[in-house]
Amino acid sequence: MQRKALNTIFDRLDWPLRWFLQKLINLLGLEQHGALEAMRCKARIDTWYRYSLVRRHLESAHTGQKIRLLDVGGGAAEILDMVDASRYEIFTLDLNLSALKKAPSQARLICADALHMPFPDKTFDVLLSVDALEHIPNHAMRATCLEEMQRVTKNRMILHFPAVSKDGSYRGLEYDQLFNAAHQKYFGTSEPNTNEHLLNGLPEVDLVQQKLPDACIQGTSNCSLWYRYMLLQRVPFLRLFLVFWFQIWHFHQYNRPPYHGCLVVLDCAG
Repeated sequence: MQRKALNTIFDRLDWPLRWFLQKLINLLGLEQHGALEAMRCKARIDTWYRYSLVRRHLESAHTGQKIRLLDVGGGAAEILDMVDASRYEIFTLDLNLSALKKAPSQARLICADALHMPFPDKTFDVLLSVDALEHIPNHAMRATCLEEMQRVTKNRMILHFPAVSKDGSYRGLEYDQLFNAAHQKYFGTSEPNTNEHLLNGLPEVDLVQQKLPDACIQGTSNCSLWYRYMLLQRVPFLRLFLVFWFQIWHFHQYNRPPYHGCLVVLDCAG
């Protein structure tokens, strides 16, 4: 109702005022995933953004009852900062025990291999995996992981990962190389996660299409904008300014090709 009322008012205003009010609403976080929410989030802009995309698909899968959710490769259970945990029964699976130890006390933790998950078929209503698939070392193991994820999921799988593709629309590896070189130049060290990306290679969208042919696949994170924000948000005191700048100018441009990231949603029921 509130959104409809706002739209009715906007329709009666000249376009400059409409534009200004819409930007103000985005800036103040009156819409979901706005700047105020991004500022409250402990994570960097890139992390907040991909979780904001994932959360929309989580919420659209909600039936009103508590959902059993498995977060594969969730490490320190960052998902708890991004959702209303009271609506979910959240389990975090990761092979990295030191990462799991950093998770909040309310997280349900499982230290296990994502290629051999210790659960019966269709155990979880929803499976989530955000930027974990690229840390699995090779093509064959990633294919096995996708099969295992689908096996334990009852209703919906939601995946996000940096990616490459044969048609060149996903160019994550190229921009990871650029980012790592710039990080080394400006900050004196390479970035550990990006190093692992370069060592393992990134997941291929073509593999995901082959293993999950019924999935909805979309590109995220324009490569050029991703590269700029990944560097700038590491500069002290810039983060607050960047949140506002991103929300006003780049939020709606961020999903233009070429893409650094890939969002995959598969409805398994039926």
